[in-house]
Amino acid sequence: MSLLLLTADPRTGSAGTLRTHAGRLDGRTCLMVTGGQPVALDLDAMLAAHRDSGALLTIAVRSRGEGDGSDALIAGDDGRLVAVQPAPHPDEALSDLADAGVYAISPGALDHVSADARELAGDVLAALLAWDAPVHVHAVDA
Repeated sequence: MSLLLLTADPRTGSAGTLRTHAGRLDGRTCLMVTGGQPVALDLDAMLAAHRDSGALLTIAVRSRGEGDGSDALIAGDDGRLVAVQPAPHPDEALSDLADAGVYAISPGALDHVSADARELAGDVLAALLAWDAPVHVHAVDA
């Protein structure tokens, strides 16, 4: 499998980086890394799950730690992301899943990258969920 690996440029954000390199995708899946923490990831398994699910975007997810200020990602039993709960208090979190900063992106996701989108985790993800586009999660060790 041929894929394009991108690291988010802090000057343009992850969505801006994706938009900048869109012409290089040439129908391939793109893998983007944005997180600053170490992630143990079986790349073949994540890409296979992404391909098999038909998702436009697959987000590597980790467990939210105690006092973790990250958003909670809420997924169905089939792994499809259904909602994002912005930085809930641990007692109010509807999920223990958090974004690990690694994304598998199908070329069709680019249709949802607006000119002013800056971040995948915020702007693009919100647009995909609003369109009820298939977004899935893939558990990793972090």
